Amino acid sequence: MPSAVLPSYRLPLEDEFERAARGWDGRIYPWGNDWIEDRTERLSKPSPWGIYGLSGEAWLWCQDEYVADRRPLIQPPEVQT
Repeated sequence: MPSAVLPSYRLPLEDEFERAARGWDGRIYPWGNDWIEDRTERLSKPSPWGIYGLSGEAWLWCQDEYVADRRPLIQPPEVQT
């Protein structure tokens, strides 16, 4: 009997998680550049990609660790002028 082919999943790299959270416009936080004190309100705002809940505990959801001086794996798109 052939075994079922299951999809392969993995945790994102830290750079991938940050890109999903901050988007293409380089936001400081997933919801924008201003700090929101209320955690519920922070979680209710999506990232530029429309993803919710990216405002904390990234270290739990990433394969690797944050390195401050590492070059990002994902470069922002070129701006068309």
